[in-house]
Order: sequence, then C-alpha cells, then structure tokens
Amino acid sequence: MAEWSAPYVRLGTGLDGVAVSPLSVAGLLPWAAALDALFDRIPFVRSLDWNPSRGEGKKDSLLGEPMVIGFLVGAFLSALALFGVRDILETSVNIAAVMFLLPRCGALIGDGMGSVSRAFKTLIEAKFPTFAGLSIAMDTGFLLTNPSVIATGLILMPVSLALAFILPGNRVIPVGDLPNLISVFSLSVLIFRGNVVRSVIAGIPVIASFLWFSSSLAPVFTAEAQKAGMDFGAAGREITAFTDGGNQIRFWLYHLFRLEPAALAAIPFAAVLLLVAWRAHRKTGAAKR
Repeated sequence: MAEWSAPYVRLGTGLDGVAVSPLSVAGLLPWAAALDALFDRIPFVRSLDWNPSRGEGKKDSLLGEPMVIGFLVGAFLSALALFGVRDILETSVNIAAVMFLLPRCGALIGDGMGSVSRAFKTLIEAKFPTFAGLSIAMDTGFLLTNPSVIATGLILMPVSLALAFILPGNRVIPVGDLPNLISVFSLSVLIFRGNVVRSVIAGIPVIASFLWFSSSLAPVFTAEAQKAGMDFGAAGREITAFTDGGNQIRFWLYHLFRLEPAALAAIPFAAVLLLVAWRAHRKTGAAKR
C-alpha cells in the first residue's frame, strides 16, 4: 500500500517517486479510495467541497491562507467549548501560529528528504536497472505543507473528544495522541484531492474504530506491559494507545491469527477494499503519466 500511495503524493505535492511508509497512514488508503469512489456517486455529497489548498497563495483568496484557516478553526472550536472572549482569541492565535509554522517545517523536511530520495533513487536505478520506477517511502512530515491536511486534523481533534464521550463501549479518552491525527489522515486528504469535507466525513468512522479497538485491546497492552516490568502504581489502571493501539489492520490481524470467526468473516470485505484501492491506484498512476 505504500507503493500505491506514490501517485497520490505526486499529484498532491509534486514529489515524484516518493511514497508514504507508516502503516497507520498508508493502511487507510483502501478505505479512503473506496469512500472517494462512493462519494462521487452520491449527488449531494459529491458537490460538497472545501479545499484550503486550492486557494493557498492567491492574492484574492484570504480564506486560502493557512493562518486565517487556523484562526477561524480556533475561534469556532473555542466558541463550542464556551470559552470567554480572551480565551477564544488566545486559542485562535495559537492555532493560527501552528497553521503558519507546520507547513514551513514540512516544507523543510520535504525539500531535504526529496533531494535525498531522488539521489538515492537515481543511484539504485543505475545499479539495478530492473528497479526502474522505484518509489522511496518516507514518514508524513513532508505532507504538512498542505493546508487541507492540517485543517482536517484540527477539525477531527474535537470530533474525537466528542465521540469518546458518546460512543457506547468506549473506555478511552484521547488526549496526547490527538495531534497525531494530522499525520494519520494526511494521505487520505490527498486521496480526496484536498477536500476537507470528504476527509472529515471519512475520518469519523475511522476515529470511532480507533476508540473501540483501543478500548478492546487495553487488557492486552496492560498485560504485556506488566510482563515487561512496568509499574502502574496503586491505581492499577489499564493502558492503551489511541491511533496506534486502535489501528484497524493491527486489530484485525491480532484476531485473525487467533482464528476468530469475525476476523475470518472480514476477509472478503478486506479483499474488496484492496481491489478498489488497486484500481484507483492504476487510474491515478495513469493520470500521472
């Protein structure tokens, strides 16, 4: 799936021969590709589009500037939290600063790693001609130049907290792992061509599964941590992880190797998602050429 991400990276960032490596990110590719095809077939949904990346840098598009997006998102979320005027302004400015700095940090990573990956790719293809068209897989830091990626992550953070309190069976309150949502959904945003509306809609079921799966596996993580000698103190509470601990593929494989019926029954569904993703990959790769 990392290889399948390369055409989307090329169309979204202009970096050729670069793929996304983390399982928690590339693993969502089949889901995003299938939903993108589904959204295109729903009349009302396919017309919903908000793409901050499209207006970035245009003199007549103030709303396309990352700082403005950050300020507005911060003000909206703070107002929902019933903050006072001072706290609303402070939070808005802080998130605007994040929206200003993160793309520049990502650009530095992208420029540096892009040069390294191109040089490495040239070297490998020169020594091994059969590896022509090789893609170099990297972490998602270089995708943080995309305002749609950051806006999607910022919106999904309070959504995650809201779901944590209303989902039945959930026993996880995500806090420290919330900023990781920007990275986790970065490739999905590229698949949705920067459309934040589609990205958020697709992200809500994913976040719900993060919460349920991480809650389900908490006893397993706790038992393994205790075997490793971790001291939980007098509280004796369970531990888990939000995005990595609730990763859908890891959760499925864990139960699949235990030969549990539900995991076995999910094999056809996984096969269909992979088929849709493969076809979307071929179509996107052909468009790239």
